[in-house]
Amino acid sequence: MIMVKPIAVQVANLSFSYDSKPIFSNLTFHLHEKELTTLIGPNGAGKTTLLKLLLGLLKPTAGTIHIFGKSPETCSELIGYVPQNLFYDTLFPITVKAVIAQGLLGTGLVKKDLDAKLAESLEYLGIESLKNKRFSELSGGQRRKVLIARALAAQPRLLILDEPNANLDVDSVRALYELLADLKKSTTVLLVTHDISLASITVDRVLCLGDVVQETQSIHEHTLDKSITMIDRHYGGQAVLVRHDIDSHEHECCKETAIDTEIFPSHKGTKK
Repeated sequence: MIMVKPIAVQVANLSFSYDSKPIFSNLTFHLHEKELTTLIGPNGAGKTTLLKLLLGLLKPTAGTIHIFGKSPETCSELIGYVPQNLFYDTLFPITVKAVIAQGLLGTGLVKKDLDAKLAESLEYLGIESLKNKRFSELSGGQRRKVLIARALAAQPRLLILDEPNANLDVDSVRALYELLADLKKSTTVLLVTHDISLASITVDRVLCLGDVVQETQSIHEHTLDKSITMIDRHYGGQAVLVRHDIDSHEHECCKETAIDTEIFPSHKGTKK
């Protein structure tokens, strides 16, 4: 019996050009709901451009993008985004609580509900003790947790993380992937990285961007060889080999549906 998994993101025949320079040509892929998908590719492959298209910051030259059945520019409230770096004035005394509250701007919630959402995000990430500290005083791992909490505050159905393990120590990376393993039970996660050889054992699927076809980039889903695991410091634990020589065809049985999700599981507050 074939198990059909609902689709969160559907990209079909996507093409994009900067002025006269083609970047993508006919990209087609999709993401399953409640899975952790890693988008990999070397620097310059176009990962950032693809993220901007998914976030609605750029418009395709051709093709379509649907996120839970909607176009990216009409569903920003469904997407949480964690950037690789947050540029800010280190002298500006913004607190952790204020940074996370930015994720609730435009939600229309009254103060009582805003405070409840903020407290929920702090608890789920296990950073209640940091709420009154300045963001500039935090470690790299703590800042990453705060940015994830900001992205989750409005309860998005899709979470996109750009190079989330950059500049983190081993313990912070391990904690990050434990968090993502828990989070994917309730939301769709897309993790972007330039590390093309390995993937965390918690990853469900890998999309590889960067195979050159007629001077534009193509995308393939490659197989994860989970028969062999290894300890890798970059992932803070077990990693598996990405088989670039074998394409996966598991997505061929999918169909588009939509289901309601709850971003915070019942056992929230367990991750530290």
